[in-house]
Order: sequence, then C-alpha cells, then structure tokens
Amino acid sequence: MYCGEFRWRGDRKIDRVVYRFEPPGEPVRGESEVVGAGTYDAGDRVIALRLTARFRPADGGIEVRERTDPPGDPKYIVDGANRGWVATDGSTLVAVWTTRRTGDKGDLRMRACADGVPTS
Repeated sequence: MYCGEFRWRGDRKIDRVVYRFEPPGEPVRGESEVVGAGTYDAGDRVIALRLTARFRPADGGIEVRERTDPPGDPKYIVDGANRGWVATDGSTLVAVWTTRRTGDKGDLRMRACADGVPTS
C-alpha cells in the first residue's frame, strides 16, 4: 500500500491519494502487470479508483492508469497515466501524471504505508 499526495503543476491544492496493489504477476518481456484499487481525496469528496499498472522490476519503472469505480465520474480526469519509479526497496513511488488530451501534468509522491500511515 502507498499513501501520498498529488498536485497539479501550477496549483497549490494538494490531494491525498492511496494505492493498494495486488502482488505483481510474473514478468513478460521485462514487465509485470499489476492491478489494484485506491482512493483520491479531493477535499470535497473521495473518489474510488481501479488501478492497472505495468511494472519493470529491473529498473523500478512503473506506469499506473486509473479509472473511477464506478466508471464515468465526469469530474475526475482519467485520460492519462502516472509514469515514474518505485524505489528498489519499495519505500517510495514517485510519478508524473500527464493528461493525454491537454498535456497537463501533475506530481504524485507516495510512501509505503500500512492502514494509511507511512511505514518509514
């Protein structure tokens, strides 16, 4: 489980994010598929997420795609992905969100946690 924050570039508002991943599958051509769930706390509401990720164990690279659960929340942007890295010890996940349609970017910074509390 990872807990942390997301902030759109150029915006001061920080949103709280939690990701819970299942154990990764066996790597195929150097990548493992990972699924999970999470929450995005935008302050005025908490949005449930379904996660799919591609993880490269060799270098820690990760790409996480989010979708709302249930799908179709018009106020939450899912047209893009978080691309970044997981630390070799699994303690942090750092990524940049890029919206495909607009190119808007935001920064995701997370730490390993248990029950929503950072472990380190």
